[in-house]
Amino acid sequence: MMIYTAQQIIEKITSLLQKTTIYDQQQHFQWVHAPFFDQERFELSPYIQMTNEGYVLKMYERNGQILHKLTADVDDVVYWILENTIQLILHTDRLQRQQQDSSYLNTDEPFIQAQANQAFSDIGGIYEQWHYQHRISTLETP
Repeated sequence: MMIYTAQQIIEKITSLLQKTTIYDQQQHFQWVHAPFFDQERFELSPYIQMTNEGYVLKMYERNGQILHKLTADVDDVVYWILENTIQLILHTDRLQRQQQDSSYLNTDEPFIQAQANQAFSDIGGIYEQWHYQHRISTLETP
Protein backbone atom coordinates (compact mmCIF):
# COMPACT_ATOMS: atom_id res chain seq x y z
CA MET A 1 0.00 0.00 0.00
CA MET A 2 1.31 3.41 -0.97
CA ILE A 3 0.92 6.19 1.58
CA TYR A 4 0.76 9.56 -0.12
CA THR A 5 2.48 12.56 1.45
CA ALA A 6 0.50 15.48 2.79
CA GLN A 7 1.77 17.61 -0.09
CA GLN A 8 0.62 15.07 -2.69
CA ILE A 9 -2.85 14.97 -1.16
CA ILE A 10 -3.01 18.77 -0.88
CA GLU A 11 -2.09 19.08 -4.56
CA LYS A 12 -4.85 16.65 -5.53
CA ILE A 13 -7.45 18.47 -3.41
CA THR A 14 -6.36 21.83 -4.79
CA SER A 15 -6.56 20.62 -8.40
CA LEU A 16 -10.08 19.31 -7.76
CA LEU A 17 -11.20 22.53 -6.07
CA GLN A 18 -9.83 24.53 -9.00
CA LYS A 19 -12.47 22.87 -11.18
CA THR A 20 -15.16 24.71 -9.21
CA THR A 21 -16.24 28.34 -9.38
CA ILE A 22 -16.06 28.81 -5.61
CA TYR A 23 -12.36 28.19 -4.96
CA ASP A 24 -9.98 31.12 -4.56
CA GLN A 25 -6.49 29.72 -3.96
CA GLN A 26 -5.18 32.87 -2.32
CA GLN A 27 -8.11 33.01 0.10
CA HIS A 28 -8.62 29.28 0.73
CA PHE A 29 -5.02 28.00 0.63
CA GLN A 30 -4.81 27.65 4.41
CA TRP A 31 -8.05 25.67 4.67
CA VAL A 32 -6.68 22.92 2.43
CA HIS A 33 -3.37 22.78 4.34
CA ALA A 34 -4.76 23.03 7.88
CA PRO A 35 -5.91 19.39 8.27
CA PHE A 36 -2.34 18.23 7.70
CA PHE A 37 -0.21 20.85 9.42
CA ASP A 38 -2.20 22.86 12.01
CA GLN A 39 -1.20 22.15 15.57
CA GLU A 40 -4.05 24.20 17.01
CA ARG A 41 -7.25 22.17 17.01
CA PHE A 42 -10.39 23.97 15.97
CA GLU A 43 -13.82 22.68 16.86
CA LEU A 44 -15.13 20.03 14.46
CA SER A 45 -12.33 20.59 11.95
CA PRO A 46 -10.78 17.62 10.15
CA TYR A 47 -7.22 16.56 10.94
CA ILE A 48 -5.18 13.92 9.13
CA GLN A 49 -2.34 11.89 10.57
CA MET A 50 -0.28 9.66 8.27
CA THR A 51 0.85 6.29 9.63
CA ASN A 52 2.37 3.14 8.14
CA GLU A 53 -1.10 1.57 8.21
CA GLY A 54 -2.82 4.44 6.38
CA TYR A 55 -4.48 7.70 7.31
CA VAL A 56 -6.07 8.54 10.64
CA LEU A 57 -9.06 10.85 10.39
CA LYS A 58 -9.36 12.95 13.55
CA MET A 59 -11.84 15.50 14.82
CA TYR A 60 -12.08 17.35 18.13
CA GLU A 61 -14.87 18.99 20.07
CA ARG A 62 -14.38 20.87 23.35
CA ASN A 63 -10.73 19.77 23.37
CA GLY A 64 -11.76 16.12 23.30
CA GLN A 65 -11.21 13.80 20.39
CA ILE A 66 -14.56 12.70 18.97
CA LEU A 67 -13.25 10.91 15.88
CA HIS A 68 -10.25 8.64 15.41
CA LYS A 69 -10.72 6.50 12.35
CA LEU A 70 -8.14 4.65 10.27
CA THR A 71 -8.54 4.33 6.52
CA ALA A 72 -6.15 2.92 3.95
CA ASP A 73 -7.93 4.71 1.09
CA VAL A 74 -6.46 8.09 0.13
CA ASP A 75 -9.73 8.90 -1.65
CA ASP A 76 -11.46 8.88 1.75
CA VAL A 77 -9.04 11.58 2.88
CA VAL A 78 -9.44 13.62 -0.31
CA TYR A 79 -13.24 13.45 -0.14
CA TRP A 80 -13.36 14.27 3.58
CA ILE A 81 -11.24 17.39 3.11
CA LEU A 82 -13.16 18.39 -0.04
CA GLU A 83 -16.52 18.10 1.71
CA ASN A 84 -15.37 20.08 4.72
CA THR A 85 -13.54 22.74 2.69
CA ILE A 86 -16.45 23.30 0.31
CA GLN A 87 -18.86 23.70 3.23
CA LEU A 88 -16.46 26.12 4.93
CA ILE A 89 -16.08 28.17 1.73
CA LEU A 90 -19.84 28.40 1.21
CA HIS A 91 -20.71 29.28 4.80
CA THR A 92 -17.91 31.87 5.01
CA ASP A 93 -19.02 33.40 1.71
CA ARG A 94 -22.57 33.65 3.00
CA LEU A 95 -21.42 35.44 6.16
CA GLN A 96 -19.23 37.85 4.18
CA ARG A 97 -22.13 38.71 1.86
CA GLN A 98 -24.38 39.39 4.84
CA GLN A 99 -21.79 41.70 6.39
CA GLN A 100 -21.30 43.61 3.13
CA ASP A 101 -24.97 43.84 2.23
CA SER A 102 -27.53 43.76 5.01
CA SER A 103 -30.27 43.09 2.44
CA TYR A 104 -28.60 39.79 1.48
CA LEU A 105 -31.04 37.29 2.98
CA ASN A 106 -30.20 34.08 1.15
CA THR A 107 -29.15 32.22 4.27
CA ASP A 108 -31.13 29.06 3.89
CA GLU A 109 -29.52 25.64 3.78
CA PRO A 110 -31.12 24.64 0.44
CA PHE A 111 -29.19 27.48 -1.26
CA ILE A 112 -25.89 26.37 0.28
CA GLN A 113 -26.67 22.74 -0.53
CA ALA A 114 -27.34 23.66 -4.16
CA GLN A 115 -23.96 25.42 -4.33
CA ALA A 116 -22.23 22.40 -2.77
CA ASN A 117 -23.98 20.12 -5.26
CA GLN A 118 -22.75 22.32 -8.11
CA ALA A 119 -19.18 22.28 -6.79
CA PHE A 120 -19.21 18.48 -6.60
CA SER A 121 -20.78 18.30 -10.04
CA ASP A 122 -17.85 20.39 -11.32
CA ILE A 123 -15.42 17.99 -9.62
CA GLY A 124 -17.24 14.86 -10.78
CA GLY A 125 -16.14 11.25 -10.41
CA ILE A 126 -16.24 9.24 -7.22
CA TYR A 127 -16.25 12.38 -5.08
CA GLU A 128 -19.49 13.60 -6.67
CA GLN A 129 -21.04 10.15 -6.12
CA TRP A 130 -19.96 10.09 -2.50
CA HIS A 131 -21.31 13.61 -1.95
CA TYR A 132 -24.77 12.54 -3.15
CA GLN A 133 -24.54 9.32 -1.10
CA HIS A 134 -23.70 11.42 2.02
CA ARG A 135 -20.54 9.41 2.59
CA ILE A 136 -19.39 12.14 4.96
CA SER A 137 -21.66 10.68 7.63
CA THR A 138 -20.02 7.25 7.22
CA LEU A 139 -16.54 8.75 7.47
CA GLU A 140 -17.43 10.81 10.54
CA THR A 141 -19.00 7.90 12.40
CA PRO A 142 -16.48 6.44 14.88
